Amino acid sequence: MKKLIVTDEPTASKSKDNIFLAALYIYLQKNIDFTGTASELVEKLKGVSNEKFYPNRVTRDLVQNGYTLKKFGIDFQYKRTRNGRLIILKYNQKCDSSDGKIKK
Repeated sequence: MKKLIVTDEPTASKSKDNIFLAALYIYLQKNIDFTGTASELVEKLKGVSNEKFYPNRVTRDLVQNGYTLKKFGIDFQYKRTRNGRLIILKYNQKCDSSDGKIKK
């Protein structure tokens, strides 16, 4: 299993999921929450990673990594509204048991 240590500057890794999770973790540590579409989330993550993420994969990656998100203190909700699909993320430092490391 590969490990990616989360720092203020994401390091290169062969696992796309790990890079996505690291970027998301860094973003939420600084911003605490996010509510918006997958495209909006991808735009926000450009500020913390040079990696290219795709909106059509974001929700799937969030669902597949739900357990890992919880371990890092990230609550994830997905709602369908009249206007589209909404992703709701909230970071709670008190629930973060990761010790600053993303383990896969």
